[in-house]
Amino acid sequence: MANIEIEKIDCYFEMISNIRFFGSVFIASYCYYYLIKQFMKKVERVWLVGMAYFMPMVILYYIPFIISNFKAYLIGTIAGLLMMYLLERKNIEQKIFLSVTFFSLRWLTVAMADCINRVFYQYMSSLSEISLHWKIQLGIFLLSSILDLVLSFVFMFFSVWLIQKAYLYKKESMTLKEMTILLIPSLSGMIGYEVLQYYNNVYDKDTGKNIYDMYRSYNGLCFLQYVFFFSSILVIIVIFQ
Repeated sequence: MANIEIEKIDCYFEMISNIRFFGSVFIASYCYYYLIKQFMKKVERVWLVGMAYFMPMVILYYIPFIISNFKAYLIGTIAGLLMMYLLERKNIEQKIFLSVTFFSLRWLTVAMADCINRVFYQYMSSLSEISLHWKIQLGIFLLSSILDLVLSFVFMFFSVWLIQKAYLYKKESMTLKEMTILLIPSLSGMIGYEVLQYYNNVYDKDTGKNIYDMYRSYNGLCFLQYVFFFSSILVIIVIFQ
């Protein structure tokens, strides 16, 4: 009976995790579509870009071998880029810029949401009542998952909306030199994110402790760093315009 109960509990947690995954992929796919729709002439078919991003994520989720999140989302972003090119085979530099920028925004905004969600989860976990019953733990996990999806959507959608507003001359052609300059903040943001994640993993592995639990202020500093990375992307677009 105990094994049956454990399997039942695990099933509930797994179901919420699956819903959370599909929700996050749908949010990213929609924001990818929303970012590039005003840059394309065939607006009625731009939804195919979001679909091209969504489908590889779902397929890779069910493949029997493990692939890193970075590679999976990179594949999805490239699939969206290829669809953009198939729909409109011109101004490829601008399309590359939009794809790389979104790839960077996806990581930065989700990381920002994680910073806030982590505070919520840490606070709820600190309450002694949580450890008394698995239903309370399940409820906290559900609330945390909902909060994560809501924050991810708000940060991601607001970010792409700001970029759309800042990028005034959407139909103008972009040169290779301009694309290279504009990509520097996005690439810096991705590298900065990966560096922070690398040191977090190294600290966890070497000490066996979570760096966010040991140094609460570190979480806030990470959030500010992600905001700074996004701000640099926005500023360079404004200057370029």
